Amino acid sequence: MTPADISWLSASIELGEFVAGIPSGYLADKWGRKPVILSIGPIGLICWLLAIFTRNLPVMYVIRVLQGIILGISMTVTPTYIAEISSANIRGAFGGHTVVFIYLGFLYSYCAGYYLKFEHYIYAQTVLPILFFLTYIFVPESPYYLYMKSKEEKASKALTWLRGGNDVTEEATEISESVKEDMKRKGSWKDLIATKSDRRAMLIVQIVNIATYMTGVQSVAMYAGQTFLTTPLLWLNAGQLTIAMGVVLCVSAFLASFVADTVGRRKLLIISSAGITISNLIITIYYFLAEKTDVNIGQESWILFIGVFGLCVLTNIGVGELVHTMQGEFFPSHTRSLAGGVTSAVASVAIFISVKTYQPLIEMFGVYMNFAVYSIISFISYVLIIIYMTESAGKTLSQVNQHINEVVQNKAGKTETSAC
Repeated sequence: MTPADISWLSASIELGEFVAGIPSGYLADKWGRKPVILSIGPIGLICWLLAIFTRNLPVMYVIRVLQGIILGISMTVTPTYIAEISSANIRGAFGGHTVVFIYLGFLYSYCAGYYLKFEHYIYAQTVLPILFFLTYIFVPESPYYLYMKSKEEKASKALTWLRGGNDVTEEATEISESVKEDMKRKGSWKDLIATKSDRRAMLIVQIVNIATYMTGVQSVAMYAGQTFLTTPLLWLNAGQLTIAMGVVLCVSAFLASFVADTVGRRKLLIISSAGITISNLIITIYYFLAEKTDVNIGQESWILFIGVFGLCVLTNIGVGELVHTMQGEFFPSHTRSLAGGVTSAVASVAIFISVKTYQPLIEMFGVYMNFAVYSIISFISYVLIIIYMTESAGKTLSQVNQHINEVVQNKAGKTETSAC
């Protein structure tokens, strides 16, 4: 493939995600969270069967778009499902494990691609959707969805199963009342921004969403092989560096998932966005000196890897770790799936722009320009997070929404007082 082919093929997955995000959110409210998520298995199997039996570029585009549909479903419905089945004190950890498994997928693919032949690589990938379907089919539907559909008995049974057989009377009552209150308003496009608290919730999630996907990690992960091929370390080749980066992504995401509920969302997001800005500046300066000056930094390539691996770690301790958790907890029941669809669509656009412009910016300016842009975006995100982010750790889903509403009302009250 030409560099243009690689660029378009890498970015084409986001077309499928953009198309699938909002419809999958709608279907999750209509049919249930579980059936929509379960559909990932057959679609994933079709993708890899196409890869097994064909060897041409047009079919590769079809596969990538189908994979994008899978991504749209998983990024829309999975955070909602996880938020709705988790108790308040561990919801951050469970949401964080979504990111851990995303990066485990990266690492699995990096290792399989490095050590296996092409055909064996595809066989190794084909196993995954089959395993997923055969295991997830036994997991219950979201209790929130069942209460939304007035299936109280099934909801109680599902909640009891999820809590390991413990008494769920108090929690079931709280969820039921919360859902009834939310369902007084029919979930629609207008409800996503109907009130100041709705608009604030949407704004907060989209700030973190864009900060996650347009500040460098997606492009670095997607083009890791090409990046490390041009700047290898003496003791590791490009393939080994890519695997090492995958390990760093997995381990940092795994460790970060255990502090999301103790340290707090807001503090982690502030630390993360500030650290991402610094890491991107390090990478920008390194590539600028290498590409635009006569400074010899060939023996100082370790500086680049500090920037790259710092970018991976600092993304994972905050924005990358929490975006899926916040997507599931910042919206009320009647708009949670629809808002998830919008968030997934925004993410797909952000990733497409980030990944698709990576190669053209290199050709026009140099590698440094990509990371200069990421630095600006991450700094803006840092400022906006400080201004708008509210804490949600340790709160039930209804408490999170109530807290946002209280913050908005307090600000409105202060504004009115100042005006008087």
